[in-house]
Amino acid sequence: MILNNSAGGRRLKHIFLNNNEEYSKTEHIISRLLYDSKKEKLLTLNPLPEGFNSRIYKASTDKGSEYFVKKYITHNGDMRDRLSTEFNSFSFLRKNKVYEVPEPVCMNKEHNTGIYSFITGCKIHGKDILQEHVLQAVEFLKKLHDLKNAEGSSDLPDASEACFTIQAYMDSIDKRLSELKSIHINKDIVEELHVYLNNDFSPIYNEIKDFVDRKGREKSMDFSLELPETCKIL
Repeated sequence: MILNNSAGGRRLKHIFLNNNEEYSKTEHIISRLLYDSKKEKLLTLNPLPEGFNSRIYKASTDKGSEYFVKKYITHNGDMRDRLSTEFNSFSFLRKNKVYEVPEPVCMNKEHNTGIYSFITGCKIHGKDILQEHVLQAVEFLKKLHDLKNAEGSSDLPDASEACFTIQAYMDSIDKRLSELKSIHINKDIVEELHVYLNNDFSPIYNEIKDFVDRKGREKSMDFSLELPETCKIL
Protein backbone atom coordinates (compact mmCIF):
# COMPACT_ATOMS: atom_id res chain seq x y z
CA MET A 1 0.00 0.00 0.00
CA ILE A 2 1.33 3.46 -0.91
CA LEU A 3 0.15 6.50 1.05
CA ASN A 4 1.18 10.12 0.58
CA ASN A 5 2.71 12.21 3.38
CA SER A 6 0.00 14.86 3.63
CA ALA A 7 -1.79 15.32 6.95
CA GLY A 8 -4.76 13.36 5.59
CA GLY A 9 -2.43 10.67 4.27
CA ARG A 10 -0.67 10.32 7.63
CA ARG A 11 -4.00 10.00 9.47
CA LEU A 12 -5.18 7.37 7.00
CA LYS A 13 -1.90 5.52 7.32
CA HIS A 14 -2.32 5.38 11.08
CA ILE A 15 -5.91 4.13 10.76
CA PHE A 16 -5.21 1.45 8.17
CA LEU A 17 -2.01 0.16 9.71
CA ASN A 18 -3.93 -0.33 12.94
CA ASN A 19 -6.66 -2.18 11.06
CA ASN A 20 -4.47 -4.18 8.73
CA GLU A 21 -6.80 -7.17 8.61
CA GLU A 22 -9.70 -5.12 7.24
CA TYR A 23 -7.46 -3.41 4.68
CA SER A 24 -6.04 -6.74 3.50
CA LYS A 25 -9.53 -8.12 3.07
CA THR A 26 -10.61 -5.06 1.08
CA GLU A 27 -7.48 -5.26 -1.08
CA HIS A 28 -8.19 -8.92 -1.86
CA ILE A 29 -11.80 -8.15 -2.83
CA ILE A 30 -10.83 -5.25 -5.12
CA SER A 31 -8.04 -7.27 -6.70
CA ARG A 32 -10.46 -10.07 -7.53
CA LEU A 33 -13.15 -7.72 -8.86
CA LEU A 34 -10.74 -5.88 -11.16
CA TYR A 35 -9.25 -9.07 -12.54
CA ASP A 36 -12.65 -10.70 -13.12
CA SER A 37 -14.12 -7.63 -14.84
CA LYS A 38 -11.13 -6.07 -16.61
CA LYS A 39 -8.41 -8.76 -16.52
CA GLU A 40 -6.13 -6.24 -14.81
CA LYS A 41 -3.90 -6.86 -11.80
CA LEU A 42 -4.15 -4.51 -8.84
CA LEU A 43 -0.85 -2.76 -8.04
CA THR A 44 -1.81 -0.17 -5.42
CA LEU A 45 -4.91 0.65 -3.42
CA ASN A 46 -4.71 4.03 -1.68
CA PRO A 47 -7.41 5.20 0.75
CA LEU A 48 -8.72 8.70 0.02
CA PRO A 49 -9.52 11.20 2.80
CA GLU A 50 -12.90 12.58 1.68
CA GLY A 51 -15.23 9.65 2.39
CA PHE A 52 -17.87 10.13 5.11
CA ASN A 53 -20.68 7.63 4.59
CA SER A 54 -18.39 5.26 2.70
CA ARG A 55 -14.76 4.21 2.42
CA ILE A 56 -13.15 5.34 -0.81
CA TYR A 57 -9.91 4.37 -2.55
CA LYS A 58 -7.86 5.01 -5.66
CA ALA A 59 -6.79 1.79 -7.36
CA SER A 60 -3.97 1.45 -9.92
CA THR A 61 -3.40 -1.59 -12.13
CA ASP A 62 -0.69 -3.20 -14.22
CA LYS A 63 -2.33 -1.78 -17.38
CA GLY A 64 -1.81 1.79 -16.18
CA SER A 65 -5.51 2.21 -15.40
CA GLU A 66 -6.84 4.11 -12.39
CA TYR A 67 -10.16 3.39 -10.72
CA PHE A 68 -12.29 4.93 -8.00
CA VAL A 69 -13.39 2.32 -5.46
CA LYS A 70 -16.27 2.90 -3.07
CA LYS A 71 -17.21 0.59 -0.23
CA TYR A 72 -20.64 1.65 1.00
CA ILE A 73 -21.19 1.67 4.76
CA THR A 74 -24.62 0.52 5.92
CA HIS A 75 -25.77 1.33 9.44
CA ASN A 76 -28.25 -0.70 11.46
CA GLY A 77 -31.82 0.02 10.36
CA ASP A 78 -30.74 1.61 7.05
CA MET A 79 -32.58 -0.34 4.35
CA ARG A 80 -31.35 1.76 1.42
CA ASP A 81 -29.40 0.02 -1.35
CA ARG A 82 -27.06 2.94 -2.05
CA LEU A 83 -24.69 0.81 -4.12
CA SER A 84 -27.30 -0.28 -6.67
CA THR A 85 -28.90 3.17 -6.75
CA GLU A 86 -25.64 4.94 -7.56
CA PHE A 87 -24.23 2.28 -9.89
CA ASN A 88 -27.43 1.92 -11.93
CA SER A 89 -27.97 5.69 -12.09
CA PHE A 90 -24.47 6.25 -13.47
CA SER A 91 -25.02 3.39 -15.93
CA PHE A 92 -28.25 5.02 -17.12
CA LEU A 93 -26.58 8.41 -17.56
CA ARG A 94 -23.55 7.05 -19.42
CA LYS A 95 -25.85 5.01 -21.68
CA ASN A 96 -27.60 8.29 -22.53
CA LYS A 97 -24.30 10.07 -23.30
CA VAL A 98 -23.99 12.04 -20.08
CA TYR A 99 -20.24 11.79 -19.58
CA GLU A 100 -19.82 14.18 -16.65
CA VAL A 101 -20.24 11.24 -14.28
CA PRO A 102 -17.82 8.33 -13.72
CA GLU A 103 -18.21 5.19 -15.79
CA PRO A 104 -19.40 2.21 -13.72
CA VAL A 105 -16.97 -0.70 -14.04
CA CYS A 106 -18.32 -3.40 -11.74
CA MET A 107 -20.01 -3.90 -8.40
CA ASN A 108 -20.28 -6.61 -5.77
CA LYS A 109 -23.39 -6.57 -3.59
CA GLU A 110 -22.03 -9.16 -1.18
CA HIS A 111 -19.25 -6.77 -0.17
CA ASN A 112 -21.28 -3.61 -0.88
CA THR A 113 -18.54 -2.30 -3.16
CA GLY A 114 -18.60 -0.44 -6.47
CA ILE A 115 -15.72 0.33 -8.85
CA TYR A 116 -15.86 3.32 -11.21
CA SER A 117 -13.54 5.15 -13.59
CA PHE A 118 -11.30 7.62 -11.78
CA ILE A 119 -11.90 11.28 -12.64
CA THR A 120 -8.95 13.53 -11.86
CA GLY A 121 -9.89 16.87 -10.38
CA CYS A 122 -9.68 19.11 -7.35
CA LYS A 123 -12.07 20.29 -4.68
CA ILE A 124 -13.61 23.69 -5.43
CA HIS A 125 -13.85 26.11 -2.51
CA GLY A 126 -16.53 28.77 -2.25
CA LYS A 127 -14.19 31.63 -3.11
CA ASP A 128 -13.16 29.85 -6.32
CA ILE A 129 -16.67 29.36 -7.73
CA LEU A 130 -17.21 31.38 -10.89
CA GLN A 131 -20.27 32.02 -13.03
CA GLU A 132 -19.06 29.43 -15.53
CA HIS A 133 -19.14 26.76 -12.80
CA VAL A 134 -22.73 27.65 -11.94
CA LEU A 135 -23.70 27.54 -15.62
CA GLN A 136 -22.05 24.12 -15.95
CA ALA A 137 -24.12 22.85 -13.02
CA VAL A 138 -27.29 24.25 -14.59
CA GLU A 139 -26.44 22.61 -17.92
CA PHE A 140 -25.92 19.30 -16.14
CA LEU A 141 -29.33 19.57 -14.44
CA LYS A 142 -30.88 20.35 -17.84
CA LYS A 143 -29.34 17.16 -19.27
CA LEU A 144 -30.89 15.17 -16.43
CA HIS A 145 -34.29 16.78 -16.96
CA ASP A 146 -34.15 16.06 -20.70
CA LEU A 147 -33.85 12.36 -19.84
CA LYS A 148 -37.04 12.31 -17.78
CA ASN A 149 -38.89 10.27 -20.40
CA ALA A 150 -35.91 8.29 -21.69
CA GLU A 151 -36.12 4.51 -21.73
CA GLY A 152 -35.30 3.17 -18.28
CA SER A 153 -35.81 6.46 -16.43
CA SER A 154 -38.94 5.19 -14.69
CA ASP A 155 -36.92 2.31 -13.22
CA LEU A 156 -34.51 4.61 -11.41
CA PRO A 157 -35.14 4.78 -7.65
CA ASP A 158 -35.35 8.08 -5.80
CA ALA A 159 -32.07 9.47 -4.49
CA SER A 160 -31.34 8.60 -0.86
CA GLU A 161 -31.98 12.14 0.37
CA ALA A 162 -34.63 13.14 -2.16
CA CYS A 163 -37.38 15.39 -0.77
CA PHE A 164 -40.56 16.05 -2.72
CA THR A 165 -42.43 18.29 -0.27
CA ILE A 166 -41.40 21.52 1.44
CA GLN A 167 -42.05 19.92 4.82
CA ALA A 168 -39.89 16.89 4.02
CA TYR A 169 -37.08 19.17 2.92
CA MET A 170 -37.14 21.16 6.16
CA ASP A 171 -37.50 17.99 8.23
CA SER A 172 -34.40 16.59 6.55
CA ILE A 173 -32.36 19.69 7.41
CA ASP A 174 -33.70 19.72 10.98
CA LYS A 175 -32.72 16.06 11.41
CA ARG A 176 -29.19 16.61 10.14
CA LEU A 177 -28.79 19.74 12.25
CA SER A 178 -29.94 17.88 15.36
CA GLU A 179 -27.50 15.04 14.66
CA LEU A 180 -24.59 17.44 14.24
CA LYS A 181 -25.44 19.30 17.45
CA SER A 182 -25.63 16.02 19.35
CA ILE A 183 -21.98 15.19 18.61
CA HIS A 184 -20.04 15.47 21.87
CA ILE A 185 -16.41 14.51 21.39
CA ASN A 186 -13.61 16.31 23.15
CA LYS A 187 -12.04 17.58 19.94
CA ASP A 188 -11.31 21.14 18.86
CA ILE A 189 -12.95 20.60 15.47
CA VAL A 190 -16.23 19.55 17.15
CA GLU A 191 -16.17 22.67 19.30
CA GLU A 192 -15.62 24.76 16.17
CA LEU A 193 -18.53 22.95 14.52
CA HIS A 194 -20.86 23.76 17.42
CA VAL A 195 -19.81 27.42 17.38
CA TYR A 196 -20.50 27.62 13.65
CA LEU A 197 -23.88 25.89 13.92
CA ASN A 198 -25.05 28.01 16.85
CA ASN A 199 -23.64 31.39 15.81
CA ASP A 200 -23.70 31.29 12.02
CA PHE A 201 -25.83 28.56 10.50
CA SER A 202 -28.81 28.33 12.88
CA PRO A 203 -29.69 32.06 12.96
CA ILE A 204 -29.74 32.26 9.14
CA TYR A 205 -31.56 28.95 8.81
CA ASN A 206 -34.22 30.05 11.29
CA GLU A 207 -34.70 33.28 9.34
CA ILE A 208 -35.22 31.27 6.15
CA LYS A 209 -37.68 28.92 7.87
CA ASP A 210 -39.66 31.87 9.24
CA PHE A 211 -39.71 33.50 5.79
CA VAL A 212 -40.89 30.30 4.10
CA ASP A 213 -43.52 29.73 6.77
CA ARG A 214 -44.81 33.30 6.55
CA LYS A 215 -44.98 33.37 2.75
CA GLY A 216 -46.51 29.90 2.70
CA ARG A 217 -49.32 31.02 4.98
CA GLU A 218 -49.89 34.12 2.85
CA LYS A 219 -50.27 31.94 -0.25
CA SER A 220 -52.25 29.23 1.60
CA MET A 221 -49.62 26.68 0.57
CA ASP A 222 -49.78 23.07 1.71
CA PHE A 223 -46.24 22.15 2.77
CA SER A 224 -47.12 18.46 2.66
CA LEU A 225 -48.18 18.64 -1.02
CA GLU A 226 -45.83 16.52 -3.15
CA LEU A 227 -44.03 18.03 -6.11
CA PRO A 228 -45.69 16.97 -9.41
CA GLU A 229 -43.77 14.48 -11.55
CA THR A 230 -43.43 17.08 -14.32
CA CYS A 231 -41.50 19.36 -11.96
CA LYS A 232 -38.97 16.76 -10.84
CA ILE A 233 -35.55 16.86 -12.48
CA LEU A 234 -35.41 13.16 -13.37
